[in-house]
This record gives sequence, C-alpha cells and structure tokens, in this order.
Amino acid sequence: MAGFKWSWLKPLAMAALLMTVLGARNFVAAQSTSGAKTGQVEGDAFAGDAAPISPVQVAARQGGPTASQSTTTVTGAEIESLPASSRRWEEFVMDAPPDTAQSNSAPSSMTFTGPQADDVSVDDVSLRLSFGSTSAPASGSPSQSSSGHGLAEPSGMGQAWSNRRGPAVSEAAVSDVRMGAGNAFDGGSRAGTHTNVETRSGGNTLHGQAFMFDRQHVLAAQNPSANWVQQTSPATYSTVPVFTATPYTPPDHEMRWGVGVGSRIPHNKIYWFAALDGYNRNYAGVSSVKLPENFFAQPSNDQVQLLGAQLGTNNTNALAGYSQMLQTLDSLLGPVARTARQYNGFARVDWRAGERHHFTVEGTGADWNAPGHGFSNVSENYGNHSFGSSRASQQWLLARWEAFITPNLLAMTQFSAGRSIQGIHPGTASAYEQTLNQNVWGQLPQIVVDSSNGFTIGNPARFGQGSYPDERFVRAQQSFDWIRGSLLVRAGASYSLNSDHTTLLRNQTGTYHYSSVANFISDALVFGTYGLSNALDKFNQHNCDQTGGPWRNSSGVLRGLGYLPCYSYYSQMMGPNSWGLSTDDWAGFATTQWQPGKLFVLSAGLRWDMERLPPQLASLVNPDLPLAGKMPSLGNSWGPRLSLAVGNAERHLPVLRLGYGLYFGRIPNGPLMSALTQTGSAKGDLDFFMRPTDNLNAGGAPPFPYVLAGEPLTMVKPGAVECAPGFRNPEIHQAVASIEESLPGHFVLNASAMMSLGRRLPISIDTNFDPKVNPQAITYTVVDGTGKGPIKASQITVPFYAD
Repeated sequence: MAGFKWSWLKPLAMAALLMTVLGARNFVAAQSTSGAKTGQVEGDAFAGDAAPISPVQVAARQGGPTASQSTTTVTGAEIESLPASSRRWEEFVMDAPPDTAQSNSAPSSMTFTGPQADDVSVDDVSLRLSFGSTSAPASGSPSQSSSGHGLAEPSGMGQAWSNRRGPAVSEAAVSDVRMGAGNAFDGGSRAGTHTNVETRSGGNTLHGQAFMFDRQHVLAAQNPSANWVQQTSPATYSTVPVFTATPYTPPDHEMRWGVGVGSRIPHNKIYWFAALDGYNRNYAGVSSVKLPENFFAQPSNDQVQLLGAQLGTNNTNALAGYSQMLQTLDSLLGPVARTARQYNGFARVDWRAGERHHFTVEGTGADWNAPGHGFSNVSENYGNHSFGSSRASQQWLLARWEAFITPNLLAMTQFSAGRSIQGIHPGTASAYEQTLNQNVWGQLPQIVVDSSNGFTIGNPARFGQGSYPDERFVRAQQSFDWIRGSLLVRAGASYSLNSDHTTLLRNQTGTYHYSSVANFISDALVFGTYGLSNALDKFNQHNCDQTGGPWRNSSGVLRGLGYLPCYSYYSQMMGPNSWGLSTDDWAGFATTQWQPGKLFVLSAGLRWDMERLPPQLASLVNPDLPLAGKMPSLGNSWGPRLSLAVGNAERHLPVLRLGYGLYFGRIPNGPLMSALTQTGSAKGDLDFFMRPTDNLNAGGAPPFPYVLAGEPLTMVKPGAVECAPGFRNPEIHQAVASIEESLPGHFVLNASAMMSLGRRLPISIDTNFDPKVNPQAITYTVVDGTGKGPIKASQITVPFYAD
C-alpha cells in the first residue's frame, strides 16, 4: 500500500485536509451533534474546501444527530489498514454490526432491521437488481434443478455477478462505508440493513493512493473435500478397471491492485477524482463424482449379458466396451482450469458554482469475466468441460445538484441511470462429448450420468448464450432539508423506472436423466454402434424394455432387451427465448426530528410507496384462464415510523429507546416475468417431460442423444400462474424497546426486546388437484432384509395427491 500527496499548504491546513479526505464527515457529525445549535462548523464535507458550511448541510449529509448512534462507519483510512488476509474489505464491512455505543451526548432514536436482503448503494444509488435473485428460474420456467425440474440449484445464475469482488466501485475511490437500517428519520424504503458506500472527491492538493495485494498458495492447507478420481489398475477380461479417489487441492493464486488520484482546478472550483481497480485470480476446480466406489463398481453378470445382447456381441466384448466407457468418463474428471478477472473504473467531478450551489457528476464501470466460473465450489459433480464461464458488466452514472435556497433550507436534486448484464455461457465440449452433439441447436444436451452416484456432463441446463437478466434503470430524486433550532424536517420524493430483458431459455438443448451409470453406458454404446439409424425400432431391438434394466421372469430367463431408451426421463424447454418487462416505482416521505436538549429525541415520519406492474402480454392471453398473466394492482403503501429516545450516556443516565415502523416489500421483476409468461398458452415457453414408456403408445421420447428440434405431436398442457386479485406487497411491522447503560472502562450494557410481524407474505398454492377428493392415501410395502433401516413397519401409508 502506498500513498502520495503534494502540498503547498501550511501544516495546519494540511492536517485539516487530511482529516477531510480520510474521514472529516465523522468529525463534522460529532461536532454537529454536540453543538447542533451553533452557527457554523469548520470543514467541507463536499470537496475538501476550507470554506464554512451550514449546520443544515451537515445534518443533511449525516442523517441528523441521532443517525450516528444507529450506524457503523468504516472510513477509507480504516479500510486501507484492515488486517484482512485476502484484502476482502467488502466482506469485513458487510459483516460489521451497527454501532450502538457512540460518545454523543444526545440519545439516539431507534432503527429497525428486518428479514429482507441487505441493500448496498454507492452514493445513494442502489446496486440491488429490481429483477431480484438471479438464481431464480428463467422466464417462462419454474424453479429447476439440474434436470430442469424441482428446486433451484445452488451456484445458480447469480454466480455471474454476486461472486464479483464487492460493489461496482474501486476500493481506491471509497471514502467511507456506512452500515445501518432505515429509521423513522431518513425515510428508508425497506426493512433490513442498508449499506452505503461514499466515494472520494478531489481535494485542494494532488493526492491519491496505490496498492497491490498478492496471495500465493505455497503454504495452502489441503482440502479434504476435493478428490481426483484416477485409474489405479487396468481392466482384465473379466473385470473393469479400478479407480481410486485421491485427495487433491488445486492451486489458488489471487492478485488485487488499485490506484486512485484526485486534485482540483483552482480557478474554476472544480475538484476531480479517478480510480481504477483490478482483480485477477487463478483457482482451478476439481470435477468429481458423488460416490466413486459405486459409480465405478463391477457390473453384474446380468448387466453384462444384456449389454452384449444390445450390442449384438459376446459378454467379453460387452465388458470391454463397458470398461472403455468408464475410462472415457474418468477422463472427464479431475482438475478444471478456472480464472476470474474484474476491472472497476470510477470518475467523479465536483463543481462549486458559488457558495450556494454544488454540482456532482460521477460514474463507474465494472466488467467481470470468469472462464470456468459457472460453478464456484472447489469440487463439483460436473464434467471438467461443463463448468462454463460467467460474464457480467455494470455501468451507472449519477448527477446531483445541491443548493441552499435559504441558509436553513437545502434542496437536493439527483438523477441516476445504469445497466447491469449477467450471463453464464457453456464451455467447450470434450472430444467425446462432441460426438454426442446431434441437434440443430449446436450445443450439447445436459446428461445426468447416474443421479445417485455419478456426475453430469454436457451443457448444464441453466447455461446458455443469452443474458439473464439485462437490466436498465433510470431514477430521479428530490429532497429538502430544513433546520431551525432543535427541529429538523426532511421531505422528498423519488421515481424509478426499471426495465428487464432476458434472452436465455433454460434447458433449450434438453436433459437426459439416468438413474444408473449402466443405463447410460447402454445408450452411449448403442449410439456408438448403430448411430441414430433404425433407432427405437421395435423390429430391431437393441435398447431397454419398460423396466429399464435386466430382470428375470418366473422361469429364470434373463429379460430386459427392448426398443425403448434406457434413460429415466427426458425434458426440454421450447418457445421464445426473449422476454421483457418494465416496472416503475413512486415514493415520497416526510420526517421530522425534534431534539430540545441532550436528554430527549423524538422522531416521526411517514413514507408512501407505489409499485406499478406491467400490463398483460397480448400474445399470451389465455381465454380459459382470464387471471393468468394479469398483474394485480398493488395500490398505495403507507408506512408510519415513530421513535423516542430518553437519557444521556455522558451523564451516566440510562438511555431508553422505543420505536415502531411499518415497512413494505417490493415484488421483484423476476417472479413477475414468470407470471407474465406462464399463462397456459401454447405460444409461451413449453416444458416437455417424457418417459421412455411414452413410446409404448404414441411415441415422443427421443433416442439418445437426439434433441428435439420442434414440438412433438403430443404434449402435456403447459402450466399457468395466476395472481390473486387481492394480492398486495408484503408488509412488516417492527417494534423495539431497549435500555442502555454506559459502564466504566468503555463498557456498554444493553438489554432490548424486538418484535417483527410479517403480514400478506407471498405464498403459492397448487390448484391442479381437486381438494374435495384429495389427499388420498397410498400404501407402500417396506422390504428391509437386514432390519437396520429407519422404518420398522412392514408397510407405510402416506398422503397421495392426484388431479
């Protein structure tokens, strides 16, 4: 870490400037709190100028005398001195709890934390996507697992941007980081912790900093969870090769650097600051299987005989083909090259156009590119050519005008715009996997090889060439701050337009799901021997029958040969891959804070929010389900907040705090996208699910590894999502009561009671079954020859739902 400064100022002026650049806002806030009725306060929190400012300006920047009691502030100088082993200052400050023991003489009003995700903003520009969590499913599809069904997987699409190195602003540009919660005074819109990153501005002298962090892995500890499965013994005429899992810790080399510089143009009163950060990391992953001892186990004699019949050869050649396929699968295990690169650029210009007007223009750009980072864990149950790559970029621009209408009235006008793009793209297929690329999409299907013991190869269903999402926003804010004596009033309004566009259709190239490695090897070797000619021909059978494996009849004759695929099921999503929507949010608030002395603080406020949802998509209107795709009217949300603090820690008087607030949640754009596009219309995204036994009657299940190029002749009716007409934004009532006593030796004793009540929280109800006849009951027979299983009864009855 290195810093530099050239100055022609006197020592005292230099000390004041250093205090301003590295943390003057904290100093000014402390002075204004203990002497809020004084006329002027030295120091300029705007641009490092030594001109005096009004208390209303300090109050507006600090959130009032009580705000410092409920927030934690980490200055840029403290960030530079963090004893962090990886220079991840973002993780340090995001985990820091709000400070409740300031030395201010006045007691604090109370803030409220809530269950919602933390909001991170830079100079009051929120970085949280309106789309919501990008680990949610793509447009037109329900939450999906690796096979396209079920729950969403970990390490989902959110990995593209959430695993970036913190907020999209250079570390060298950080002045301080403030963590707290919306309170009755600041008109906060959401419950939950809010973190705001304040950026640096230029100063009276040329100043800056440069740093570099280089973390090696020479003395890295071994990772016991990462295993490299390798062949340790060759195959024989009667046995398959032996494969052994060996602990393997891949290398991990991380480097981070940054530089920032700022100064001013004296005659024009223009202050400027610019910074650039870089992050590079080389951290390989390991591809492994879930249970190597089961996955690479010796096949049974019946499995070998059935495979020989399918291939039209003897048992010896069938076992040799089985062994060779195990070796091919083992070649898709082991180390995976994975790198990450990110650049953050920042620039800010401040112009003091007179004593009453201050203009700020700033912008930032960040780019993230990580080949192999489709999965971020050290060990993954995916092939070494299936890790994909994540890409993301973010840019935003802010313009602010602060003007003193009167010495006690400050007006702030702010405009911001930005764009964020995320996506995870497939990797390059291996030589063997390329032979399985038999479709018009030019990409491999996802192939789950033994869902219980193995791993997945091909193109993961959630990877694709599109973006998910591409979000753009425009926001405008206007606020006024007025102070007179012990009374501080703040009021404001804001408007936000959020536009989201997705071009990714999950599972577009299909998913083959195998319950055992033997079934996969059967389909793979059959395709390698016969190709797709005469595939699934009942008069030329070389596949599985409806049981999906070898079995013997009552006479002991081996059966299992048929004309059906050997996989358990096949799924594929078809339909448009481009959807878009826009939402706009309106808000207004008015708050007041009264502090007649050092023993009493009263704050009260009211906030209004309204989220306007997009209209129904005309092309997907379903006359059979009039509510499908129709967004409800959320109406107005009125949130009152009230807090009271009595006491004085300086005089060793206990501080009593009481507070109440009503907060409202926001409906993210991601769920709205699903509700708009899932109307049950055949013109939307259709999810096809096929079992091999479907071919016994009408056909439809494709032969491995073919991927459907169009909709099959028969399909299951698509699902639909309906919003209840009375659907509203969720609301959270929060209240707190606490008492705090300062003890000698800088100890603080605090006792508090908190209450949080959620109302109108979103729930989903499956209406595909008739509640008059459901649930029914189904009885299973339990077969446990050892008697060691958890179920001791011979039969078990469970609920069963049917449409």
